[in-house]
Amino acid sequence: MAFSRTELLGAGLARADPSLGDGPNPKGFEPPKLDIESSIRMVEITDTGSIRTFYSTIPNLTHGQSSSPRIAARIFVVAGCENPQDRLAPWIRLNPSLWPRFLQAHFDGDEGLQRLLHRENTGIFFFNWGRLVSQDKEQYEIGKRILARKPYDIGAIGDPLLRNLDHKRYYQWPDRPYRKYSMISSSSDGTVFYHAAKECVSFYSEDTGGVFTGILLVDPIRHHRIFDITFNFWYGGVDFDEHRTQCFLNSSGQETSPNSSSYQTDRERTLLNEQPSVSYRFISTLQRYIKNPTPDNSYSLVYITLMQLVCDDITQLLEKMNSTFSTIELALHDNHILQESLPLWRAQLGCCLNISFEQSELLHHLSEGLGMLTTAPTTTSSNAYNQPLTPASNSIFKDEQDAASARLLTLSSAVDRVNRRGGGAFQALMSSMSIVGSQRAIAEAELVLKLTQLAFFFTPLGLIAAVFGMNVNEFEGKLTWSLWLAISLATSATTYALLYRVEILAGLGRVPHLVRNISIRRLSKLAVRWLGVLQSILSRMPILLILLAILSILAGFAVTTWKLAAIENISVSTKVSLAVVGLWVPAIVLLVTIYFT
Repeated sequence: MAFSRTELLGAGLARADPSLGDGPNPKGFEPPKLDIESSIRMVEITDTGSIRTFYSTIPNLTHGQSSSPRIAARIFVVAGCENPQDRLAPWIRLNPSLWPRFLQAHFDGDEGLQRLLHRENTGIFFFNWGRLVSQDKEQYEIGKRILARKPYDIGAIGDPLLRNLDHKRYYQWPDRPYRKYSMISSSSDGTVFYHAAKECVSFYSEDTGGVFTGILLVDPIRHHRIFDITFNFWYGGVDFDEHRTQCFLNSSGQETSPNSSSYQTDRERTLLNEQPSVSYRFISTLQRYIKNPTPDNSYSLVYITLMQLVCDDITQLLEKMNSTFSTIELALHDNHILQESLPLWRAQLGCCLNISFEQSELLHHLSEGLGMLTTAPTTTSSNAYNQPLTPASNSIFKDEQDAASARLLTLSSAVDRVNRRGGGAFQALMSSMSIVGSQRAIAEAELVLKLTQLAFFFTPLGLIAAVFGMNVNEFEGKLTWSLWLAISLATSATTYALLYRVEILAGLGRVPHLVRNISIRRLSKLAVRWLGVLQSILSRMPILLILLAILSILAGFAVTTWKLAAIENISVSTKVSLAVVGLWVPAIVLLVTIYFT
């Protein structure tokens, strides 16, 4: 599509000074609204236990009425509302004072209001839980840019839209309701990331004409809206094309529904592709618990069905969290991996601990709600009081309630174990990093000690050089390199003798014992041992140090040969012999070194 800059400004894509909003998308840079109708799937439960489903885009509470078989309950599963107050306005006649607050609690994610409405109206409940999802690296990077308030693909300083730069622009859909997600694990190659994505379902029920009527609000599948923005400098104006990609993949690493750059013409296929998986799972799970439905037990039926979905997701989430803890625990011995992965693991452990606490609170809430299923929602429009279930309808769900209660108890214990393990893994990680830091500090201290000893070696030599340098006149004509060498060696020896006097005295004290026990056999063993030590040192010595030692030996023999050659009293034959020896000795030393290494 081609737009002028004025039209682009009107579309909301080029407004400056974005401010932070409640959702992920920056305020002031809102994309054009999608022309999407809310997907409403109506589920009719007959008194014979069968289920019939209808697709609808019009909230009509009387849709699908029939006389035979009799309808025991009608549940509307609603997803994908960008403007819920407008789309679901016809249902406001259910309860004009309660319905708007119910929508606000769901779409704004106000958990305080959700708890208040649940306490005051037993025909209403809200479930907020964590669900395990996976995400590829491309979508993960897009999500990071959106949350960082830099929803574009180039690293320009400032917004590239204001600088007329071609780029891709990203938005989260839906912006309302927006549920956060936290990374708890990642693949070893860093291409797949696993998140605990927050899900919310909200249920509202009333009696309409003797039929139990429930409205279940579920979150739609999350997408990234990607705009390819191109500036046409020759003809003016701006072109941008939009396509959508799903944020998350399923557990097998494949998308839950096909990608589509535009909506299909077949409405039923479109609604099927866009329907969130929670609604499908709800309908398929609902069939297992239908035995003899009546308007009195339909509320319990919906509650237990959704509770089973929540428990399934929490179980899968706990397995991935345990896998994360195992990965961290098995890598605590490797200092290199610890130093590289510490920021990531700290973030993952923090998310896991927070999520496990939230799931523990949710399970406690579910357990309380399960115990209150002995009462049913009122059949009056006020929805403020309850009427008890009949003994027959209450006994229908006794087995399901017992099984659900046992599962909640088992799952609560599993969450507590994961929470304790996460705390232990976090403490072990911090302790390991403390050990690594201590080892690094010790290594640095040893290095400083070695440098100090090396510097101390040159201190006497520098002192002697300074003395001779300051007294040039006194030593003029008398100072020779041999005199300087003798004085330097004597001074250095005296200095080190004073420095290591304790070790020297201890060694001298052991000399008589060594002399008494000395023998040829003992000397041969010592020689063999020291040769082995020398061989091991040479085998571990870097090649540069070996070359340096060889060059030093060659330089020493060269200097010695040159000094001897300068002596006039030595004959020519002697000088030639010394030169031959000076030539072959380094070669022999080199061959011996290569042989032993």
